[in-house]
Parts: sequence; C-alpha cells; structure tokens
Amino acid sequence: MRMGSSRVNVAALADRRTRTLYILGFPVNCATLDAMPLDDRRKRLFYQAAHRGTKEADLLLGRFATVYLPRLSEDQLDRLDALLELMDNDIMDWRLGRRPVPPEHDTDVMRLLMAFDLVGSLGRDD
Repeated sequence: MRMGSSRVNVAALADRRTRTLYILGFPVNCATLDAMPLDDRRKRLFYQAAHRGTKEADLLLGRFATVYLPRLSEDQLDRLDALLELMDNDIMDWRLGRRPVPPEHDTDVMRLLMAFDLVGSLGRDD
C-alpha cells in the first residue's frame, strides 16, 4: 500500500511492524522465510511459486514452497521447477479435482502438492 494513495492491493498487505504478509487475508510470517537456509535456486523457486498469475495460485504454491522447499532433493527441485513452468489454470484444475493430472505431470512433487493441506499449514511457522 502506498501512503496517500486511494489504491490498496487487498490481496497482499504487509504489516512492517510484525513482518507479516497477508495474502487473501491469511497471515504469512516473513521471518520464517528469512530464517530458512535457502540457496539461490530455492530462493528463485520460492519467488516463482509465490508470484504467480492468480492470487489463488500465489497462496497455494507460495505456502507449499514455504513448507517443502527446505526438504526437497535436487531431483525434486527439478520437478518443482518444471511444475512452476505450467499454467496456473492447469495446476489449479488438477489440485481442485476438476481434471485429472496428466501422466507426464504425475510426479512425486505433484502428489505432494495434491495432498498439501493449505488451511492446516497457515497456522504453522515452518
């Protein structure tokens, strides 16, 4: 939000005092990301996951990355990188069960995303 501006981005507001980012009304503690020992590749993947084309994908993939990036192997990072190259609509349709995941995208990382409990993860600082 810019001071003196009547335009407010209600999808993502930041409270600088508590270093909390609010995405679609859900708090995401920025200090959690700062404390994670991430190399440059993981930082890039986090950015790509959290800054998608739709707010829903920002929230889902950004939180997924916050929880799983520190745990993924190099091979899994390759598969996450390939997943993040896909269209948000496809990822969300698969995640919401509107369409089945095509065999070429049915990887261990996609199965982690399919099983990911977004709402349950919001109360935790991973």
